[in-house]
Amino acid sequence: MTDSNQQALDTVVLSADRLRSLSLPAEEVEPVLDLAMLAALRRRMGENRPPWVGFIGCTGSGKSTIFNSLCLREACITGWKAHNTSGPVMLSSTRFHQSLEDLERQFTPLFLPRWKRECFSLDQIRSEAGAPGAIHWILTDNASWERMVLFDLPDINTTRALYENRLAMTLLPWLDVVVYIVDEETLYHRDYEEPVAQAKSLQQRRLCVLNNRGRDRIELDHPDLQGVREFFGVDTLHVLPDLGDKPIFDSEPEFLRFRDDLFTTNTRAPHRPIFDRLAPHAEKLVKENERRGKIFVELQKRAEQIAQKRLANEPPIPMHRVLNDEALQVLEHLGLKRFSVSNLLQFLKRITTKGALRSSFTLAFGSHREDAAAHLLHLDADKLSHEASARLFDHREAISQALHSHADAGLIGDIFASCAPDDPSFRRELAGVARRFEEDCRELIASDSISASLKNDPLLAVGLLAALIADVFTVPGFGSWALIPSVFKFLPLGKFEKTKRDFQQRIRDVIRESLMEDLHKIQSARRNVTMDPSDPLLSALRIFAGHDQN
Repeated sequence: MTDSNQQALDTVVLSADRLRSLSLPAEEVEPVLDLAMLAALRRRMGENRPPWVGFIGCTGSGKSTIFNSLCLREACITGWKAHNTSGPVMLSSTRFHQSLEDLERQFTPLFLPRWKRECFSLDQIRSEAGAPGAIHWILTDNASWERMVLFDLPDINTTRALYENRLAMTLLPWLDVVVYIVDEETLYHRDYEEPVAQAKSLQQRRLCVLNNRGRDRIELDHPDLQGVREFFGVDTLHVLPDLGDKPIFDSEPEFLRFRDDLFTTNTRAPHRPIFDRLAPHAEKLVKENERRGKIFVELQKRAEQIAQKRLANEPPIPMHRVLNDEALQVLEHLGLKRFSVSNLLQFLKRITTKGALRSSFTLAFGSHREDAAAHLLHLDADKLSHEASARLFDHREAISQALHSHADAGLIGDIFASCAPDDPSFRRELAGVARRFEEDCRELIASDSISASLKNDPLLAVGLLAALIADVFTVPGFGSWALIPSVFKFLPLGKFEKTKRDFQQRIRDVIRESLMEDLHKIQSARRNVTMDPSDPLLSALRIFAGHDQN
């Protein structure tokens, strides 16, 4: 095993939870993790580890009986009933179990870590059937069992025990030696084809046991039995006699020969077939990750284009929706407070629509006009928030619909689901913009004078000059009163126009920033379901797939 393979094994094993969290196809993820953990366990336990031996067979073929016979007691339930062994039953030395737990404590759980381990003493055990998701582990202090770990696996009959069949196939790669148990009824059962093919590809040692159910004689040289040996890939077919009323084998010569053949084995399955088996699953994960990466680039580009287009075409927020009419009228006539035509129009408009003759006169002509206007200058925060939130919601909806029209939109989920319709941080940003606008407007009102307007706004000076020229050709003093309000009405003059545009632009910026934060969630979604090119986990998978072999 190369150093790169060893490092890749450690990376994948230690990243098992993260790999599962990426929501990649489970039919590819689980084999990668199981095989990586198997290879890592074998490497860390070294060549002195005991071989793992497991029994494969159909319901009632005699697996548990032989397991019990080797244990010298009835450790597993036997019989013709299906589902007797619905989970694996193991037998090992206490020393081996302790060494495995020490290894996993120092590194990480390696042997079927998601399974519950239920340990029993061989001296106290009663018949165990195993259970789904649990390993019934029988421990013994007998030194002879330090040379072997024994498995009684679930039935492989898919017709009556589909779950057990898949479980047996999942556990089969962990074995070094596979013992096929057959009888005259299951001798040619098709469910042996898959475990036989797996054992051959994994280069596991194979034994075959035929339980004789009462025939006087079995001709081992018969062509049918020769075909059986060839099918299972074994040189010897161990034929065990009928037990009759006995629960286990003990001193039968045929059983003793089989036991000696089994216990003299020192065969351990090689590493290379594990990596060969792992490669296609890793390759599919690498390709799926690449496919997802391209999808997210496309989705991100699509979302950004829609956002930029909508933001560019978004009209400014109308001031009359967030600012009261009185303050707005004063602000729009900054620099014109001494021009009676403009103020007269304002005065007439107020008293016809609002009444309040005295307050209207004060705003239009009073000497304390600045204080009265400043008192009225308060943006409606709720209306501003409602207007901005509605626009943001419309942008989100348009982007969400465009993204979810993509065939693989399920990868990103609903990125706007967590966006609160009334986000406190969004409201705080808007409130800050509103406060700044009010402060700027109060400064404008406080500094509102003809001299200040002329100094700070050259266009106003041009307007006044035009009014003076008009006076030459009209009744003295009349043209200026008619011209100046018209100039300010149809041209964006005065400092308030700039302040208003700045305020509207800042609102756009708040909406833009909030929308860009939403779009960043696409990247967050990407990190939840893909691996970056520099990710060590992806590099490890590429090594397994054969992309980065040294």
